[in-house]
Amino acid sequence: MAQNSTAVTLEDNPCLTFTLGSGQVIRGWDQELIGICEGEKRKLVIPSDLGYGASWAPRKIPPHTTLVFKVELVKIERKEEL
Repeated sequence: MAQNSTAVTLEDNPCLTFTLGSGQVIRGWDQELIGICEGEKRKLVIPSDLGYGASWAPRKIPPHTTLVFKVELVKIERKEEL
């Protein structure tokens, strides 16, 4: 099956807070954001198996879709700060 490509934006809530490595986001984010520094920008290209796979996802993302995100890490809050 051919992979799809879908554009997703977080226009309503451009800031997302999560704990890295805790499974709160797709596996691709947990893997691709290791080692990112405050203020750093990255383009994340997440293959389907590290995104939503064969499942339909939020915002009507079709199955087997490669996800592309442009992210900027605004702030790191250490565990003791949470």
